Amino acid sequence: MSTPGLTALGESTRLVPANTPAVFEILPPPGQSLSKGECVATVLTPSKSKLNARVTHEAANGAARIEFVPTEVGTHIIEASIVGTKIAGGPLIAKVYDASLIQVTDVNGGVVGQPCQFRVDASAAGEGQLEISINEGEVPNHVQVVGGGRCLVSFTPEQAKS
Repeated sequence: MSTPGLTALGESTRLVPANTPAVFEILPPPGQSLSKGECVATVLTPSKSKLNARVTHEAANGAARIEFVPTEVGTHIIEASIVGTKIAGGPLIAKVYDASLIQVTDVNGGVVGQPCQFRVDASAAGEGQLEISINEGEVPNHVQVVGGGRCLVSFTPEQAKS
């Protein structure tokens, strides 16, 4: 059963960097507010363990603020309830990624005017948008998706860099 009129502010599915706070706000129906202790949230990690979520209340708009710090890459499911009744549109989803887990390999010295390539493995980093640029985007490149979060990047150096 869900609570009518209660909604999550913003997208119910979000990309969240690991080791930084994930924040969701639950808005009450217009003209109402949520009292302290009415909103409870549990977070289920990708490894099926439970994380503590801190729930605070915003006096200005009567909303409940759910906050937790994910450390594990993957999909976290946030179940929020008001006085024991789940919110409409739930559960909330945090897709956690860790850019520090992206590996770049097979980087060899390049020769001006001759094609070269390197590999990027983002398979352990979680979901997200991967952007690859060479020399701050000044050198065109081609990305061949190998699959499973891995790709091969090709480019031709245009000038020597000192």
